[in-house]
Amino acid sequence: MKKQIFMSFLLSLVISMSVSAQRGELGRRGEGEPRTATERATTQTNALEKKLGLSAEQKAKIYEINLSAATKNEELRASRQEQMGKNEELRNARVENEKARDAAIQAVLNTEQNTKYAEMKELRKEKMEERKGMKGKNGRGKGKFKESEGDDDGDDN
Repeated sequence: MKKQIFMSFLLSLVISMSVSAQRGELGRRGEGEPRTATERATTQTNALEKKLGLSAEQKAKIYEINLSAATKNEELRASRQEQMGKNEELRNARVENEKARDAAIQAVLNTEQNTKYAEMKELRKEKMEERKGMKGKNGRGKGKFKESEGDDDGDDN
């Protein structure tokens, strides 16, 4: 009996630690608060510095580019409520903002860094396409489509 109580206690302790660890990983986003433009710019710049080996001068310029783009995107999000029904226009504006950001970043990078940057963008694009393919019916749900064992595709295999 004591052993069962102890095991129950131990199990509940492990579960509660797991839940609290997940909350910590989610951070601000898990609480429903979006990151600020400054936070986004810092995160993006630090990621590029790490992956591309930016100099201090390049990092400063790219931070300003990222901050400008993040600020514009924040303004677009704020205007979304005012422009209900104009989603296509907002999407196009975000795409143009991203293109301008990329062009500005590429102007700061050297040839080797530009090559790595292009590879990073391609990998990001592939991952996005992969995620789109994993969505279920009507773009909802997670996981890949699995055929049932009793499928009616006409063959007997």
